[in-house]
Amino acid sequence: MPLVEEITTEYNLESCSTQEEVSSVPETGIVIEETPEHVPNDEPSNKLDLSKDTPGDPVHADEGKEEDVQVTNVQNGEKGKGDSEKETAPVSNQVPEKKVESMFSGPRMTVAGIQKLCKEHKLYNTPELNDVLYLHFKGYQKIENLERYTGLRCLWLESNGFDRIEGLTNQLELRALYLQQNLIHDIANINHLKNLVHLNLSNNMISELKNLSDCPNLNNLQVSHNLLKTRKDIEHLIECTKISVLDLSHNRLEDEAILEVYAGMQELGVLNQMGNPLLRKLSNYRKNYTVQIKNLRYLDDRPVFPKDRACAEAWSRGGREEERAERERWAAAERKKIDDSLESLRRIKKQSEQGENITRRNGKRSKGMSVPLKKTMTS
Repeated sequence: MPLVEEITTEYNLESCSTQEEVSSVPETGIVIEETPEHVPNDEPSNKLDLSKDTPGDPVHADEGKEEDVQVTNVQNGEKGKGDSEKETAPVSNQVPEKKVESMFSGPRMTVAGIQKLCKEHKLYNTPELNDVLYLHFKGYQKIENLERYTGLRCLWLESNGFDRIEGLTNQLELRALYLQQNLIHDIANINHLKNLVHLNLSNNMISELKNLSDCPNLNNLQVSHNLLKTRKDIEHLIECTKISVLDLSHNRLEDEAILEVYAGMQELGVLNQMGNPLLRKLSNYRKNYTVQIKNLRYLDDRPVFPKDRACAEAWSRGGREEERAERERWAAAERKKIDDSLESLRRIKKQSEQGENITRRNGKRSKGMSVPLKKTMTS
């Protein structure tokens, strides 16, 4: 048999996967022995080894090369894929610090930005000439770059992201400061604002009032929708002798002893405590507060009239009986006042009628005297 035919036949026998396929192949008289993999076969053998490339068999050589190329490509591909995953995974999870800061930081209060807002609101281009500045609803997180605005009297910083009061060192003429709807936790850095009259800190995160006595002219203080709870949290108000308007509504006040603080505020005339848990616990709330706060003129959502104060003081002296008697005295005084007014109107009306009668009589008399005078002249 030619050599090519013997090699091809033996190659086909090795490629068969089952015993049935081997038995179906025609016998050629060539015996193939299998050598165990774990036993080294160093002895020379005259038998044909099909695992080696045989010269003169180009088909088999090409197939071996293709398999080697495929295995090499697969290994290179897996290696490249793994390396790329190792290299790209940390990059996708790590974000540069500057980029993180820019993602969570709002716009800055820059000099150019403030000048642009001045132009939009038709204010002066020269910072020192402006007495009002509107910087609300801008998303700022820090008060800065206001050094040249020394003439400000009213500053709007409402609805931003400030967590502290700062950057107002040169605003010595400031009268009104609006800082509501921010993230302020602490009242600080206002001790130099000696001319401050109105301060709005509503809708913040303040849990204690302090450093307000450094503003001797502070008259109107609004601290609604904060975290005030006990007497200690607002005790500092006793030192603020000029405050006459105080808004502490919608806090967490529940300590009945806070009335002592209000009673110690000599100028307090307007007080708002609506929305606090304290109001649900107190009985005779308006009467007690009216009696204890001597200059109170407006409590929560309605005024305190002189009659209300007189009745409350009578109630504190003698209970409901004294209050009822005081109300009757006020009712009698009001009726007398109405009667006196009606009497005055009747008196005025009577005087006017008398004056008309006198004028009418004088007119008739003058008319009667003029007729004879005409007759004498014609005669």
